[in-house]
Amino acid sequence: MTRGHNSPEMNFALERLAAERIRHEQTSKFQIKVGPYNFYPDKGTIYMDRDQKARLERGLEEFLALITKLRARNPRAFEYASARKSSPDAVRGFDLSDALSDD
Repeated sequence: MTRGHNSPEMNFALERLAAERIRHEQTSKFQIKVGPYNFYPDKGTIYMDRDQKARLERGLEEFLALITKLRARNPRAFEYASARKSSPDAVRGFDLSDALSDD
């Protein structure tokens, strides 16, 4: 996705996620996916995978709060891979964190 075609709300949400160093994926011009959560910045709606209805929480701050709770339980799941590469896990060209990551 190119940022030039995004709404201001989408660009703002993407910038916040990057600033918070939260791994995310913009899956369409309307949707951002983080872990099991799907966020639609223009409407502020939040869905969890496989849910038919939006969650009661709305907006970017609520989305970030949900991610923060989930990240507290599994901090490495939401980090960018580049944030982990500086760890001393690399031995003779083998990076343990890359081997264990799902990206």
